[in-house]
Amino acid sequence: DINHWIKAVFFDGNDNKFSKNARTHHSTYKHNKWLTPEDHDRIESWIDIDPQFHRIYARGLWGVLQGLIYDKNHEIIDEFPSEFPEVIYGWDFGFNDPQALIKLGCFPEKKEAYLTELFYGSGVLSDQVTERFSRYGISKHDRIYADSSRPDDIERSKRSGYTILPSIKGQ
Repeated sequence: DINHWIKAVFFDGNDNKFSKNARTHHSTYKHNKWLTPEDHDRIESWIDIDPQFHRIYARGLWGVLQGLIYDKNHEIIDEFPSEFPEVIYGWDFGFNDPQALIKLGCFPEKKEAYLTELFYGSGVLSDQVTERFSRYGISKHDRIYADSSRPDDIERSKRSGYTILPSIKGQ
């Protein structure tokens, strides 16, 4: 993402202690000797489907992906507020694909919401994430909306005493 801190620190020529001791290397799929001609054709076809996606993943340039859930009207802040009138959590299960746990703090009167990522990773069982809840500051009374496609994981986590609710997925 063109707004990511990595770009500012390492690529925009900001004179800081990190960029002085770092080197960057630009390569694209064209440098990957393991890709087949069909892979090259598929990657190049993205230009007709999503030019921004092609710019990022085929040409290796900075950009902003379109169609993201949170693609507008947000800013990245340095410090997550400590107190909210309302807090809920969102949990997307995964194992081979990443699993994610977020905290959502709301100030309804200001129409403001803050999100922070508590966990993101692959190869981790849901039970292992549940064991970390207290470390993340999640109490047994906090509402955690979880991936409704995995009722078995929801049930196992509920047996640990946490308030896990299935998410209602839209289209």
